[in-house]
Amino acid sequence: MEIKVNLAYQQLLEIIKQFPASQVQKLVIDAQNVLEKKKVQKNTPSFDNDFLLSAPRMSEQQYEEFLENRKQFNQWRKK
Repeated sequence: MEIKVNLAYQQLLEIIKQFPASQVQKLVIDAQNVLEKKKVQKNTPSFDNDFLLSAPRMSEQQYEEFLENRKQFNQWRKK
């Protein structure tokens, strides 16, 4: 079951102030866990993209040489 409520931050804060201390403590721990998960989700794609985009790239000439070498190795293996 899912309930969506549109509350302003100040309204939410007033509701939290009414909680007993034990529930506020549990809420803080749960909020920290949610925040950590969101940071991991946010950072992971960025890291992957940055890592891949910063990798060395072949020039057109290097790629042509690679294709030629692969062709030569394939012929050599067949002999």
